[in-house]
Amino acid sequence: MNPTRSLNQGERLFRERDMSPEIYYLRVGTLLILKGEILIGQVKAPGYVGELGPVMNMPRSTTVIAKTPASLDVFDGRDFMSKLTLQSDVGAKFLKSLSERFEMVCARVNEYQYLVLSECVKILAVHMSEKRITEKKLAFSDIKAVRREVEVALGQLLTQ
Repeated sequence: MNPTRSLNQGERLFRERDMSPEIYYLRVGTLLILKGEILIGQVKAPGYVGELGPVMNMPRSTTVIAKTPASLDVFDGRDFMSKLTLQSDVGAKFLKSLSERFEMVCARVNEYQYLVLSECVKILAVHMSEKRITEKKLAFSDIKAVRREVEVALGQLLTQ
């Protein structure tokens, strides 16, 4: 039988950059995943957490905090990985957990890329609007209308 760990709401499971060999199986509760101070996702029971560091023999890449009271099984990472087979129930659950984590990270990357692209469009729209106003000798008060027109045109280009 594996040891268990209980967390109260707000209690930290581990901190980014910690070295730790444990892999956790979340039986009850919800955990928040943070990169620095930024919330990048959450893990709801049932599921594995903390597997990346031990699997890759690297420090923790995120901080994990209990959103709700939580109960976890604690596994030694090296021992866990040596016994893992994809034919076992544990192996299937572990693979599912990794797949869900990958999807969560991909979604966050896509959100970030969209935000960066949106900001670039706004900056480009300002520059293009100023250029149109200067070239066409329009009143500077027309910049809002010209900028909106440019943003719509750029947005249409991006969705094609």
